Amino acid sequence: MFKKNDWDLDGPWGIGKEDYMTFISNSGSLSSVENILELGSGNSTCQLAKDFPNTKIISLESSSIYAQESEELLLSNSLHNAVVLFSPLRLLYFKRGLFLTYSPSVLQGKSCRFDLMLIDGPPENSCPRGREAGLYAFFNRLSVGSIIGLDDYHRERARRTVANWFIIFGSAIEIVDETKSFVVLRKTKEYPENLFNLNMLFSTYSSTVISLLGLFKYRFVSTKKSLIR
Repeated sequence: MFKKNDWDLDGPWGIGKEDYMTFISNSGSLSSVENILELGSGNSTCQLAKDFPNTKIISLESSSIYAQESEELLLSNSLHNAVVLFSPLRLLYFKRGLFLTYSPSVLQGKSCRFDLMLIDGPPENSCPRGREAGLYAFFNRLSVGSIIGLDDYHRERARRTVANWFIIFGSAIEIVDETKSFVVLRKTKEYPENLFNLNMLFSTYSSTVISLLGLFKYRFVSTKKSLIR
């Protein structure tokens, strides 16, 4: 891995080689990796496609511009086992709260379950709890034993994200590895859909306001980018 033809993962928005290695090294605990879900596309999408040539990779991207760039990068390097899906952010209603994140409907018609999930999007500046909600949106699409990676763990928001996940999922997840800026978790069992944890009530109203403001900002920025383009 990371030979001369590999992609730069240490750029301004990159996951970083060290953290990427931490993520995929934990996939060794799995008997096989058939499907990978990535939230946020980029050079990491190409690296995953190269390192897992027999695996199907789906990368969700909220920017149509970046989605096209990532797809063209895959094609230009003959990496045909990965696909980038343009997925505009939508409000997700979960546990009486609203979150701005990728819509689960983007995977409609795809019956696969994922063995690895890499969360490096959406951007935190426009979607403060979007990455947190990403796991809420797709948790039931993960296989038991699947590995989940979250980037930017050095940030307070990412650490609150993991804390909130444990409030919601409890023993259905566990931390298996971490660095200063990355954390790896494992799904240990299915999540009981009828479980409602009252601890989340204290943050639902704030998440609703933040998500609505984030939606306005996201649409404004997207429109501005389209005009610039």
